[in-house]
Amino acid sequence: MLWPQRFTRYILVDIVQLFLVALIGMTSVIMLGLIVQRLVTAGVSFSTLTQLLPYTTIISLQFAVPATMLFAVCTIYGRISADNEITAVKSIGVSPWRIIYPTLIFGFLMSPLAVWINDKAVSWGLPGIQQVGLHSLEEIVYKALRTNRSYVSEQGLTIHVHDVEGRWLIYPTISIYGDPGSEPQRISAEKASLRFNPEKESLTLELINWKSNNGVKWKLDGGPGSIQIDLPLSKAAQRGVGERSVSLVALRDIGACREEIQSEMDNRHAKLLTRNAITLVSGKNKLMYDPIIWEYRNTLADRELRLKRLNAEPYRRWAQGFSCFFFVWMGIPLAIIRKSADYTATFAICFLPILLIYYPLFMLGVEKSKGGAWHPASPWIANGMLFLLGAWMMRRVYRE
Repeated sequence: MLWPQRFTRYILVDIVQLFLVALIGMTSVIMLGLIVQRLVTAGVSFSTLTQLLPYTTIISLQFAVPATMLFAVCTIYGRISADNEITAVKSIGVSPWRIIYPTLIFGFLMSPLAVWINDKAVSWGLPGIQQVGLHSLEEIVYKALRTNRSYVSEQGLTIHVHDVEGRWLIYPTISIYGDPGSEPQRISAEKASLRFNPEKESLTLELINWKSNNGVKWKLDGGPGSIQIDLPLSKAAQRGVGERSVSLVALRDIGACREEIQSEMDNRHAKLLTRNAITLVSGKNKLMYDPIIWEYRNTLADRELRLKRLNAEPYRRWAQGFSCFFFVWMGIPLAIIRKSADYTATFAICFLPILLIYYPLFMLGVEKSKGGAWHPASPWIANGMLFLLGAWMMRRVYRE
């Protein structure tokens, strides 16, 4: 019995070592290939990239941990199976479970860590990147204007210039769009400069010898001299800052958010009942079409949908984190059955059912649970399917 114990320790050490090496490599590839490249293209400086490093690292780990777990078990168990070491263990009357369960325990223990990484990636990593991006907005805008002579944000700000000399924009034309269909406010000037204002969280425009087509919003009538306009960062950024998405709420804050929304819904519901009661008592049916009543109903519908999303979010994050365990549960028997030392082919074959079964089911469960059509725990359906597939293959390992 001593030899299998040493053997299992040998396998587990190999898996942990390969997992750590592959994790570093895959995390670096994701950071450099997908995140940092896009940020550099957007015009972010090296100093800003160093500030973004911890945020991009946690986001990269979110995707790298489950994949490297699968890669490690496929490589090690595929190799020992190809060397007939599994057959040798079974020939001396030792159950294959003895060399499988330590790795399953490792995968199970890694899953809560993956849950924590997922939570930090969305509640700390993504907002951190957005905040650093907003603070570096000034240099992004200047780089876009120097390169393309124009800058366009999705939130209704466009800037076109003839030239850029140092910090001065030469003959800029600035358009600020409001509601859809409304006429934008256009401001032109002889010179203008941009400056990030950290106290007001805004982008300050200084205009020299300016004129405007609409002087109402900013009270501009045009004329000589200079004037300063503060644009909110949510207007100047490529993506605005509205109500925080449910996917960005930390797990520890979800309970408080649910209570706050439920309290708001109860308050709105009480007001709606009161308004309806007044309508019935007064006999004025026209009040049923009161805009206030429709505003209450729309708000209730919006809050109810957000509450459903909040109810489903913890299940999604725990299911996504525990995919580490279910990847290992399915990957071990599949690698043993295949009996190949070609780790790339083994990993590709192991990843195929995850790509074709796990992710479509997971996304379907997330979508249906957030909409309230299915139970909030629906994202776990994908993990359950991997468990059944792994159990079926584990049975084959014992029988062969």
